[in-house]
Amino acid sequence: MLELTGPTQRSRPTSMASSPCSVLCALLLLPLLSTIPAALSAPRCNAADERALLHLKKALGDPYTIITWTSAADCCSDWYGAKCDSRTGRVTSVSISNSEAAGPLPPVVGDLPYLDTLIVRKNRNVTGPLPPELSKLTNLKMMWMDWNSLTGPVPAFLGRMAKLEYINLSFNKLSGTIPPSLGDLPKLQALFLDRNRLAGAIPEALGRLRQANLNIRLSHNNLTGAIPQSFKRLKFYEMDLSRNRLTGDPSPLFGTATRVSYLVISIDLSRNLFEFDLSKAEFAANLATLDMNHNRLYGTIPAQLAKLAGLHLNVSYNRLCGKIPQGRWVSGLTMYEFFHNRFSDPLCHPDDKRSLLQLKKALGDPYTIFTWSVAADCCSDWADVTCDAHTGRVVSVDISNSEAAGPLPEVIGDLPYLSQLTIRESPNVTGPLPPALAKLANLRMLWMDRNSLTGPIPAFLGRLVKLEYINLSFNKLSGAVPPAVGDLPRLVALILEMNQLTGTIPESLGRLRNPVGIDIRLSGNRLTGPVPPSFGNLNISQIDLSRNQLTGDPSVLFHTGGWTSSLLIFVDLSWNQFVFDLSKAKFSANLGKLDLSHNRVYGKIPPEVAMLDGLMHFNVSYNSLCGKIPRGGGLKRLTKYEFFHNKCLCGTPLAPCK
Repeated sequence: MLELTGPTQRSRPTSMASSPCSVLCALLLLPLLSTIPAALSAPRCNAADERALLHLKKALGDPYTIITWTSAADCCSDWYGAKCDSRTGRVTSVSISNSEAAGPLPPVVGDLPYLDTLIVRKNRNVTGPLPPELSKLTNLKMMWMDWNSLTGPVPAFLGRMAKLEYINLSFNKLSGTIPPSLGDLPKLQALFLDRNRLAGAIPEALGRLRQANLNIRLSHNNLTGAIPQSFKRLKFYEMDLSRNRLTGDPSPLFGTATRVSYLVISIDLSRNLFEFDLSKAEFAANLATLDMNHNRLYGTIPAQLAKLAGLHLNVSYNRLCGKIPQGRWVSGLTMYEFFHNRFSDPLCHPDDKRSLLQLKKALGDPYTIFTWSVAADCCSDWADVTCDAHTGRVVSVDISNSEAAGPLPEVIGDLPYLSQLTIRESPNVTGPLPPALAKLANLRMLWMDRNSLTGPIPAFLGRLVKLEYINLSFNKLSGAVPPAVGDLPRLVALILEMNQLTGTIPESLGRLRNPVGIDIRLSGNRLTGPVPPSFGNLNISQIDLSRNQLTGDPSVLFHTGGWTSSLLIFVDLSWNQFVFDLSKAKFSANLGKLDLSHNRVYGKIPPEVAMLDGLMHFNVSYNSLCGKIPRGGGLKRLTKYEFFHNKCLCGTPLAPCK
């Protein structure tokens, strides 16, 4: 699958400014000009495209991430997130991601006739429907617009944009039905509409898609009805229809009819209302993943599945009977892939059930957990609840991408065996983290990003000694990072980025000692002061302190300190106020990324950097560096955009040194 990095992509054309010349001069110079490489005479940004992009920027509230979009700069060479055709100067790619962009997409987005890639993603305040003017983008191949707050229907006009290969509108608030016209797209390879509010049946017309490597994801919607019969002709490698209300017999998806032999097939049909006899199904030899948990399957597990080496199968929470076929495939599975079938008795503990029903009510009875009812067993029938198979105590709760609203109630602390609490992507969940969370002594994962939580990060988290993962990013939390978090002996990830945190980074975080490598992300806050010297002892896998107001010398993060040699290290310190001499820094051999752009770094780039073969990303642009750029190692892959806007750097890929 094609992976893009969104806003980190930049255009890389070259251009040559022309000077006035008489007709006679032009005639005399023509033979010489004909020898200049075409790349050097590439035109600058098209004026109409520049005008359209400036209107787009203004309509979205002038987000900071595209601050470089100004009329004084060339949109092809200097604008962050824009890319042009090197011959025509027409804009072919636009990326506005992870930004403060706000409001609906304006009609002017359709005034970029050569656009083939449109990426507007992870902007929670981008709202409204997709404008009809998008249909003018007849050259569009990629529409990547997930993780926004788009509303309205998936427009039927997309089916007329015949060059589309990739559509990603997942993680929005789109409603209505899936337009049948999408089945008319001859080049479509990926259709991602998961995690929206789509309803109705899956169109039969989607079975007309003819690419041999289809990826279709429609999970986490309100889709009903049966899987179209036409789907048995599809040549897909991934099909995710999970977490809907689909019915009938989906087994035609499993068969061999027109599957492509070289593709490894993954099918997720979990948490639906499918009802069929599994013992009668046939399976493709290259089936790798089949997840059918939480349905109404009956019959027995076919012996044929035992012949599929490496198959990951989950048929838990169904009505199956009989003996599980033995074979190599079973060695990689556990009881959790099979339990809660017809021989299973209800497990839910009444105290846990009572607490969860109170939690549901306090959050406004969100539709995503409508299965949480008094009449159903909370272990076997409730969506997004997991119980211990032996005790029946609730160990995991997930309320995500929902209409849940209000502050978290104190009853959240009345689940004594809870090890995973996930409440994320629910922007109407507000207020502070309640003190009752301190009672969850067994909690290992606290995943609560992309809500609207306020108040401080509570110091009591430092007493939850089993915590391994804390993610409170993309909220509105304020105050300081509590030093008590440094007392967590098992913590692997501390992700607090994109909040409103202030103060200094606690020295105590340097006490974190997880041997597998620690992931610390504090970017997009208002932190001040230096990087604590104790950070030199951290066993880091990733550290992102970008977009703060940090000062001093952070080079303690670059060298070997407590790092494990098998880890590839990623360090992002961009957009701060660090001032230090880079030429004196030492670097770990397993440094994979170092971003120091937009600081006040001076000195030279040490030759040692050119010997880092694992270095995949190195950016020192917008600093005060001088001297010749060393060549070799990972530096050979870099362009001028990782070095430009310094005091006097020179050498490839910048201008030659004098």
